[in-house]
Amino acid sequence: MSWDALPKGTKETVEKQLANAGKMYTDQSHAWVPVNPLCIGYAATAHGRPLKDHYASPENATAWQLDVARMYDVLPNTCWNYAVYWNEDYGGTIKCPRAACPPPVS
Repeated sequence: MSWDALPKGTKETVEKQLANAGKMYTDQSHAWVPVNPLCIGYAATAHGRPLKDHYASPENATAWQLDVARMYDVLPNTCWNYAVYWNEDYGGTIKCPRAACPPPVS
């Protein structure tokens, strides 16, 4: 995937967000505190795709997250896409539900 394959303005948004966040780590004045509530599957559903597609198509998932970051002018969290890969190293099983997840029980 190249920047040219993404919607116009995506690369500029990411560069602007990274430059601002970098200032926080070098004791420079920054324009805003980077907060990103748009994680993981929302990007798929925002593009009309089921949550399952986020996990089944990593390249599309990354493109969707970059596009949502562009739309909301936030720093993308693409590093979290598959952060649970070590689950299986410890005997767990990663499953993608085939239907909507039930609400949590209190």
